[in-house]
Amino acid sequence: MDPEAHSTHLPSVYAADANSKSSGNAADGDHVPKQVHEFYFVKQHANENPYLIKAENLIQKLNQKRLQIHQTRDEKLSLHFGLLHGNKSLREEGQILRKIKEAEEIPEDTSVRDFDDKIRELSRRIQWRLNIKADEKEQILREIEKIERARAEAIESATASAALNGKMWHSLGSKEDIVQQIKTIGDELDKERAEYLNSKRKAEKKREAVEADLGRLEKRLTHTVEKFMWQWSNNKAFRDEYRRRTAESLNNRSLTVDGLRKDQTRNRFS
Repeated sequence: MDPEAHSTHLPSVYAADANSKSSGNAADGDHVPKQVHEFYFVKQHANENPYLIKAENLIQKLNQKRLQIHQTRDEKLSLHFGLLHGNKSLREEGQILRKIKEAEEIPEDTSVRDFDDKIRELSRRIQWRLNIKADEKEQILREIEKIERARAEAIESATASAALNGKMWHSLGSKEDIVQQIKTIGDELDKERAEYLNSKRKAEKKREAVEADLGRLEKRLTHTVEKFMWQWSNNKAFRDEYRRRTAESLNNRSLTVDGLRKDQTRNRFS
């Protein structure tokens, strides 16, 4: 197969080899012109727009703040009215139910929705416009931050006014329920305290028993050592019998009567 037919599929290195071969053939008399193809590989780097990344981070941060605000509002709207029905009349219970209904039907503030719409509109403008200028992006980001601050202030103002009007409130329960809870907690603490004191007394008794055993063992050991030393000092037959009984064990361990190794004794006297 003719290698020239594949010259268009070869990289630049092989094209250079083909060029060198063609020059050699020309020197030998082959004057047929050779066609050399060159290939260029263009690497396109990913375009990371810092302004777009900054806008995305800001949008994510604003969404997290909005979620926290909604969670806080939902917590303030949750009325534990069931604990308040202990000693209430029908008229007072009706008032409580009306307040609960008003709190549950509180719509999201219109100005807050307008702020959200403006933020989404500005965010889309940054995301979908490809030829937007850097100055314009900075201006949009500053406007988003300004709208977010105004939105937070509007939510705080609406929450404060609703709390003053009695639409948002929390209840800790009736006085009887609180007293009962305190009594229950006190009983549990007394029970745990009694168990702790009982365990402490048992541990102290065990420690005293161990200390008594150690004292008896120490006295017994002292008596045994004193008895052995008295027999060793006053009874030659006892010393000979002891040496005879321990000689085999000392020899097996290569030890002298003094408890030293035999090789150490030889080195010391050599």
